[in-house]
Amino acid sequence: MPISEQRRTLVETAKQQWISRLIDLSRRNNLLYYRPLKTGNLELSEVESNRMVALLSGEKVPISKLLDHSTDERLTSKLREIWRRAQSNAEEKGLGTLFITIGMATWKALDGGRDPEAPALLLPVTLELKGTLGQAFSIRRTGAVQVNLVLLHVLESELGIRLSGEDILPLLQGDDEGEAFDPSPVYKYLTEKSRNVPGFQVKSSAVLGNFAFQKMAMVNDLRERGEDLVANDIIAALPATLKRASRSAHKTSNPIHENSTSARRRMSF
Repeated sequence: MPISEQRRTLVETAKQQWISRLIDLSRRNNLLYYRPLKTGNLELSEVESNRMVALLSGEKVPISKLLDHSTDERLTSKLREIWRRAQSNAEEKGLGTLFITIGMATWKALDGGRDPEAPALLLPVTLELKGTLGQAFSIRRTGAVQVNLVLLHVLESELGIRLSGEDILPLLQGDDEGEAFDPSPVYKYLTEKSRNVPGFQVKSSAVLGNFAFQKMAMVNDLRERGEDLVANDIIAALPATLKRASRSAHKTSNPIHENSTSARRRMSF
């Protein structure tokens, strides 16, 4: 039986609401409002493209090959803090939070506050300590390059621009063998699609740091399985059910309706 447009609209609206509840859109979220930290992240924007290709290919790359000042005591201290935080997140929360960001999207904030600084792509990595004093570090890729789902959600929910990771990721040059590292096609695509957003641009940037998003997998499932949600009768019935429940809860919370009948309804609900 064909799926009605009303059903699609209800499920799509509910899906966006569910995603919004899973994502922290405040300025505390460094996947949307990145800011440099004294010890919490490391700027890698000046790293040569051939060295980034080595990382993307899965090689273990010594920090000394990426940064000329790798023996600097302040750098060692910063790397140790980044590593420590990543270890803590993995052991205590079961989260892999260590990434190298690729590209930084920004635009004029709708509320007039600090403008967003949202990583475009995320490369999951691990830091490995070497040497008796733990002063020599190597970095290695641990998974597939990801599009920042927080960025995609905000572009869609607040700016009306729906983009898919499936369209973006193939544009990254250097993630296939024999390619030179060049993320500029990704930046160009995002900028073109967001051309009507005031001040939108994607700056060339690479940062090593911890970017935590505990519910990323859930958000990704909701985004990518929209048709499955619409086709599922139980899921499709939820939006209308929740809407009725919300109206009922609002009514029973009103002092005018605080009578015995509403009390019984609250108990049964």
